[in-house]
Amino acid sequence: MYRNAFYHPILTHIGGECMTNKKWALLAAVTVAGFFSGFLNGLLGTGGGIAIVLFLLHMTKNSPDPGRTSKKVFATANTIVLIVSLCSLILYVCFGKFTVMTVQNGYPYFLMAIPGGLLGAVWLEKCKPMLIRKLFGTLLLIAGIRLLF
Repeated sequence: MYRNAFYHPILTHIGGECMTNKKWALLAAVTVAGFFSGFLNGLLGTGGGIAIVLFLLHMTKNSPDPGRTSKKVFATANTIVLIVSLCSLILYVCFGKFTVMTVQNGYPYFLMAIPGGLLGAVWLEKCKPMLIRKLFGTLLLIAGIRLLF
């Protein structure tokens, strides 16, 4: 049996008598990964999606359809980042960190993020999975080098 968060029946049997040690271990791993993703996003404003992508790619590495699974990983990470980002936004508003000035400085970015996100989603369907992984790896390398130097 392969480790795969997308094909594993854990989501349909949580708390039922079908919970085996492997399923509990998977549930624990998913819980820790989710917490770590949220923590990174809240602390740094970024990084949660990267952590989720790396975790899901590891969990699905023995998938019977790696191309389709890689695309699901990136789509799932986007969904998780949206939810975590909304939670962070609510806290920023509560702590008074989100102001009119924040919106004024950020609107050119998030205004163009909408068509950019749409275009990226379309390209995700058209690109080969290995190209997507190479682009993601290149982005991580560039970001890491820029942060270190």
